Amino acid sequence: MILSKSIYYIFSSWGNGFADMAAFRNVLYWLLVNSLGGKNRIKILNELFQNPSNTHELSKNLDIEYKTVQYHLQVLEDNNLIESAGKKYGKTYFITDKLTENKKYFDEIKLNLKKGNK
Repeated sequence: MILSKSIYYIFSSWGNGFADMAAFRNVLYWLLVNSLGGKNRIKILNELFQNPSNTHELSKNLDIEYKTVQYHLQVLEDNNLIESAGKKYGKTYFITDKLTENKKYFDEIKLNLKKGNK
């Protein structure tokens, strides 16, 4: 995946966590605003903040094609914003602790998008 590979270097240089919260915020912004599919990723993250779900549930609840949801889940997981448990059809996705701890950045991005700011 081009998207996840292009920022993999940033995350791998931070080790186990996001040592630099400004960098975390910038990567989150880039994934949600400056790349194709950001709106779908916001919808998926919103849903996962409410309730851990599998791909089928997300696709049905958000009215997004299954393969599209699958792709965005992989991008979000590759970039440590979500994690999963289980396998195949029953694989369930959850928001990572790091994103939960820094939800203010996610909410700030959503608010700015709502206002029409980038």
